[in-house]
Amino acid sequence: MTLKIKRALQNPAMVLNYILLLANGFYYRVKFKILKKRVEIGKNFKVNKKLSFRGPGKVIIGDNVYIDGTSNPVTPWTYSKDALIKIGNNTFLNGTRFGCLKKIEIGDDCIIADCRIIDTDFHSIYADKRNDPEYVKSEPIEIGNKVWISLGCVILRGVKIGNNSTISAQSVVYNDVPENCVFGGNPAVLIKRLSINNKGLEMEKE
Repeated sequence: MTLKIKRALQNPAMVLNYILLLANGFYYRVKFKILKKRVEIGKNFKVNKKLSFRGPGKVIIGDNVYIDGTSNPVTPWTYSKDALIKIGNNTFLNGTRFGCLKKIEIGDDCIIADCRIIDTDFHSIYADKRNDPEYVKSEPIEIGNKVWISLGCVILRGVKIGNNSTISAQSVVYNDVPENCVFGGNPAVLIKRLSINNKGLEMEKE
């Protein structure tokens, strides 16, 4: 505790910024409660700039989540009453945009950049049935723990991303990603596998 106080005294601007982030998080917590949004928010919720909730579904946010809406507002938007967006503990969302008809789940300790995560096609591929719900496909998305999704990615319906994996910038993911991997491209494919040793994760040797 003494060390934390010492660091705080040495960096008053950082402490002020932290307090402002918490205050902004509290503002959104109160706002959504007043508006009777179906939102559950954990401890130490921090928000920078803009956060937008829309739709009839439910959003669950874990403890120590940090939302940065500087580049784009973070938008956990739902499109049905049964839709669920769940954000794990210690996760950082930076301009992340969601479109959820069924379920999008993000694990703990993730870094999710300015990307799109969409569990529905929104429209049918058949021209005469573009907006017919019976022809619009939707499948849940599951993102594991300690996943990093980089700038400009698109994660499409039905995708599962395993623990510790990374998706490189501007990738389009519509197939499952195993754990401990780096995927990238359009469509996203395996770039590297990560091995686990006593030092943690590292690239496997060629």
